[in-house]
Amino acid sequence: MLGFIQRLFKKSRVELYGLDHAVLNIQLPPQTMWMNMGYWESTTHFPDACRALLDRVLSTADILKDQDRNQSIRVLDVGCGCGDQSLHLTSLRRGVLTQNQSETAEASGFQDSSDAAPSLRSQKSSSLINSYIGITLEPSQAALAKSRVQEKRAPENALADSSVDIFCADAANPSSWSGDLQNSIEKLAASSTTPESATWLLALDTIYHFRPSRLPLLQFACHNLNASYMAFDLVLADNISWFQRFILQIICWFLGAPFGNIITKDEYMRLLVRAGYEPEQIEMQDISQHVFGGLAAFLGRRVQEATPFGLKMGKYRGARKVFDWWARTGIMRGYVVVARKSR
Repeated sequence: MLGFIQRLFKKSRVELYGLDHAVLNIQLPPQTMWMNMGYWESTTHFPDACRALLDRVLSTADILKDQDRNQSIRVLDVGCGCGDQSLHLTSLRRGVLTQNQSETAEASGFQDSSDAAPSLRSQKSSSLINSYIGITLEPSQAALAKSRVQEKRAPENALADSSVDIFCADAANPSSWSGDLQNSIEKLAASSTTPESATWLLALDTIYHFRPSRLPLLQFACHNLNASYMAFDLVLADNISWFQRFILQIICWFLGAPFGNIITKDEYMRLLVRAGYEPEQIEMQDISQHVFGGLAAFLGRRVQEATPFGLKMGKYRGARKVFDWWARTGIMRGYVVVARKSR
């Protein structure tokens, strides 16, 4: 017993002057809780890359162009996470940029002032997103997202004039929705039939997780909500080897994603058509070159930065290897997918 106490005291004395107190200097709560693969074309900063991926999806769907200022835009966001994309979407404003803001937007890589970052838009204009419903499967994420949205929408800190609701539910199974979520969905469906309203289903780096497949949600969105679809999603390359397919199956098991969801571009197109979307209204853009490599490089840097302080990054070491493999081989592709609902 005495020997144990001596060893414990000696160990404590050594660690007292180490680097593990770094955890006391980390800012809590963190300012952001983004979690997607990111769009790394113009940044090496994780939150900026995550926000850029969402903006890339919105731009492809023409939402940031704000072409019809009288149209009511409604968003059902599945896999909304901890509220960062909820806050970002509900902070989007209608309006024009000043000359200085336009120059800033061009310097940030936007080709047209109408594509400019939402944070550069006039704060005196109305909300671009009039109604927002976010769904996440994780209770802890839903609780955090709700609290963050409520804080930002407090009277003294008003963020937007749109309707915002966040729920904990299984987005992959619309038939399981009930209570307040079902009531919100019914209101969304009722307003989706008017020509003044545009409804969108948003799935940002999440829908490949849905069990048993994407199809039930896509059919519900198309037929029950008359909603267009915008997403960042994973797409399988053509003609991969049996060994690569086997490795991907193992990776999907660790990701908690059904391997049946990993399909080729042509199969994805057929899935959307089966859900009810017209082929000529479907757009798929491969942005892999600005996703996997940038994320792998960031994770590598973060592991190196954390190691001297004894911060554990175990699962992210494995993730870095996976994303680097995808970037080098091209067997997995990252696509922006937009399917517009005919009206």
